[in-house]
Amino acid sequence: LASRYLGLQGFGALTLAMAVVALLAVLTDLGMSTMAAREVAKAPDREREILGNCLTLGLTLSVGLALLLLAVVELSYAGDPDVRRAMLVLSVQLFTAPIVGTARAHFQAAGRGPLIAVGDVALAITILGASIVCVEADLGFTAMVGAVAFGYVAQAVVLTALVPSRVRLPWSASRSSWRSLLGISLPLGATMIVNYLYFRLDVVLLSILQDETAVAIYGLAYRVLEGLMVLPAYFMF
Repeated sequence: LASRYLGLQGFGALTLAMAVVALLAVLTDLGMSTMAAREVAKAPDREREILGNCLTLGLTLSVGLALLLLAVVELSYAGDPDVRRAMLVLSVQLFTAPIVGTARAHFQAAGRGPLIAVGDVALAITILGASIVCVEADLGFTAMVGAVAFGYVAQAVVLTALVPSRVRLPWSASRSSWRSLLGISLPLGATMIVNYLYFRLDVVLLSILQDETAVAIYGLAYRVLEGLMVLPAYFMF
């Protein structure tokens, strides 16, 4: 829908913006949600404390990364209004990612993995539905980008609603807990960054070496592969 509606230029801008913002979203987690799930499984009585520190630390990182994104936009994409606008709209993902990650940590520790899939389905259905509305109403490029951003918000809302009331997503800030959580998470976080660069650096490089038209063609083809990769990922999970 997006590729046909936006055309090569618009879809290329959307693809590039999604790649850059998603990389920064990875940096809001750094493996903390996975390690938080492990720690909760080991000490269920400390779940609210662990999840609270995971959430607040992630959101703190989000603020810094949002400022970094603004700097990147102004320094590197000031002359490309579509990419610039798309990155600013998609920056909402930086603030939903810690919420989603913390909720996933709870579901992993509780052995309720299917509920994570419910959040992912909500993300997909919301983006699809909002995209259809954008196309049918001819709302333009910014609205199509907003449809993607709205999907991330819906995912965070759904997963938060599924967390039991006895847990909810608490707020907790302890420097010692932050240091401990980061200490055990950074090795995994480094692996996640390398893995993400492996899958997304090609889009950024292509935008530098060629143009957004090339990014659009490459990005659309890659979407097919990316969609199929979900199946083995769920099996591994």
